[in-house]
Amino acid sequence: MSSHSVHQFVSRLDFWADDAAATAVMMYGRTYLAAHWLSDTVEGALVGGGIGLLLWWMFEPLLDRDRGRPLRLPWRSEPAGRAEPDGDDANAPAPSSAATSFTAAS
Repeated sequence: MSSHSVHQFVSRLDFWADDAAATAVMMYGRTYLAAHWLSDTVEGALVGGGIGLLLWWMFEPLLDRDRGRPLRLPWRSEPAGRAEPDGDDANAPAPSSAATSFTAAS
């Protein structure tokens, strides 16, 4: 397994752990404030997780097709996850994106 794959795996574990912790804190808070019964919060977490898994299953073909491609955010000119320039590269011009280098045929 490459170091890039390990980093992606660890960051995904961090993401899931953060979400699980946020869900547990929300469940505790809603139950502590007597806004919901504990069974309501557990059911909500299970239904939400089930809907998330169902949507993941439905969109799995699209996710598989995009797997390995760099994430392109509309507000950035380079793929997400690339290191910021440092040292001598700080004054180098940013790489042009496909949107800015596209020229229409006349």
